[in-house]
Amino acid sequence: MKLQVRHVFDCTPDEFWTLFWDPAYDVALQAKNGNEVKRELLEERNVDGKRHLRYRFTPKKTLPAPVAALAGTDRLIYEQDNMFDRASGLLTWKVRPAVVPDKVTAEGTFRVAALASGGCERLVDGKIEVRVPFFGGKIEEAIVNDVKGAYEVATTVMYDLIKANKAKH
Repeated sequence: MKLQVRHVFDCTPDEFWTLFWDPAYDVALQAKNGNEVKRELLEERNVDGKRHLRYRFTPKKTLPAPVAALAGTDRLIYEQDNMFDRASGLLTWKVRPAVVPDKVTAEGTFRVAALASGGCERLVDGKIEVRVPFFGGKIEEAIVNDVKGAYEVATTVMYDLIKANKAKH
């Protein structure tokens, strides 16, 4: 299933990335989410001008009982590998769930591009595939909806940070 998310921001791409990588963004995002998902940075390294990050995400929310029975766990814990190329403004991501990783593909790109009219646009494109008979499509749909919801929350946090940043200058 395709994942596509688009948002426009009143800042340049450089300003967006500066705010995105600022620890204050993470703090504000966690507060806005009610700390529903624990995010741990497992690894960070810079190689050939690219920033590689690996995170582990552990949600507080438990899975519905039928899904938990299929997955063999009550929480969907996963790791995400990000590689950010500042020169191109492209972040590539790949998610690996802790359970049945061979049955799930979740990967894509996150790009911030300048708009001719001013500001910038964040474009998230990806694919989510769950290869589980009978339930795969429903699980994909639920994941895509959750991810889109998370980006909506992240967007409001970024809007607030951009506004606060502009007020400082």
